Amino acid sequence: LLARNMKTDKEWNLFKMYFEQVNKNFFQNLTMSYPVLNTNDLRHCALIKLNLNVKEAASLLNVSPHTVKSARYRIKKKLNMVPEESLNEFVRKI
Repeated sequence: LLARNMKTDKEWNLFKMYFEQVNKNFFQNLTMSYPVLNTNDLRHCALIKLNLNVKEAASLLNVSPHTVKSARYRIKKKLNMVPEESLNEFVRKI
């Protein structure tokens, strides 16, 4: 389990490096503006920025679509967004 998690961390760091090359300072701007976001939240925001839907994100993260929906709901709460606001639009503007 530990080896699997370490592999996941390595993959995340590689993904983050390539993602930052295309989306300059995305993670930095997000964490500076919203320090309450954790690594998992940043992963979800990156997948939203890539315009992946819930099912595609779930497949990449090896979780159920319900888990992705819950994570997105928690992110909206952390960002103090009202239910009517779109998390997708918010993240794409960053």
